[in-house]
Amino acid sequence: MPTLRHIAFVFVVAGTALAQTTHVVQGGGAALQTAIAAAAPGDRLVVQPGNYDPVTCSIGVDIDLTSGATVEAAAGLVGLRIANLPAGQTARVLGGRVEGISILQSAGTIVVHETSFDTQVVPWQFSQCTGPVMFQGATGLSPTTVAVGSLDIDGCAQVSFTGCVLPQLRVSQSRVNLSQSWVHPMQGNGVAGLHVLSGDVTVVGGTLNGTFQLSFPIPTVAVRVDGGTFTATGGTLIDRASFPYQPAHSLEVNAGAVRLDPSVIVGGTPPIAGAGSVTFTPVASLVANHTATTLSAVVTSEPGSAVFTLAGFPSPPYATQWGDAWLQASDPVLHFAVMPATGTSSFSRSFAGVPRWLELTLQPVALRSNGAVVLGAPTRLLWD
Repeated sequence: MPTLRHIAFVFVVAGTALAQTTHVVQGGGAALQTAIAAAAPGDRLVVQPGNYDPVTCSIGVDIDLTSGATVEAAAGLVGLRIANLPAGQTARVLGGRVEGISILQSAGTIVVHETSFDTQVVPWQFSQCTGPVMFQGATGLSPTTVAVGSLDIDGCAQVSFTGCVLPQLRVSQSRVNLSQSWVHPMQGNGVAGLHVLSGDVTVVGGTLNGTFQLSFPIPTVAVRVDGGTFTATGGTLIDRASFPYQPAHSLEVNAGAVRLDPSVIVGGTPPIAGAGSVTFTPVASLVANHTATTLSAVVTSEPGSAVFTLAGFPSPPYATQWGDAWLQASDPVLHFAVMPATGTSSFSRSFAGVPRWLELTLQPVALRSNGAVVLGAPTRLLWD
């Protein structure tokens, strides 16, 4: 039998649901902005197919963009601007197409779900938001790309992307999480796909790519860290296009703190560059160089033991988004060692010719009390 408290709760929920008003928006042009101005917090706007002028939203409403509904950019303005959303209110955007979005000085909750974006040349800006900003399934107009543009995230308390395809990201003084998402720069402007200036960025799975689709294909670094913290885990692929005559790295660390989980793959020649420190699990830093006949490397470990194997490839290894790299039985193992207790291992060898494509695989090792040897997930660094 329900208690009086339970019955009261049911009536409160029912009353809230009945208070919501649904507005059908149609006709394009300024109709959506007019509907937002007439709505109350908690209302739902069902936007019919058509092209709508840029809008600004400062109240917690649901904007349901039906298939064929587009909020267009104009004269340097993004299509949708959410600004000054009060604490305790939630603004939701569902479906449709939006030509760029900015979220500014908002204390409320913002949720964007299954919306496709075309950023054009107008940058997105997420700035000074104390409430959570959550994107799920946001993609570009094609399945693998967001058009030319960028996203600056500055001074935001909590921004998350799940299953999204994103343009170039620049993060400062913000906490950002990317899960199973793809950062895919579209222009060769020398800017990293993900540029961390300060704040805290965590990546779980997905791909951070230094390739772009327009103009001459010059590889761009996938991730550049100049401050703050950057953590990658869950099989993240940090990669760049393989251009044999244009060696380049995928991760550049100049300052800040970087940690890569053992399941992460980093590609490049060399994979990592910069004067900053990178902490692997279990490897803390890696410096390697190879010429036509000599290969030398220094591997430094965190406390604990690691086994590492260096293999040569007669043809380019292929790192997939699932975190695998194919090694043929004929590929020579150039070096195999167990990390000594000091945590540092150095080696240098001469060959008739060092293979152009190299893979250094590092694997944590633990010895259990029953004598079993346990190998952790490998970290692969690919020289391409």
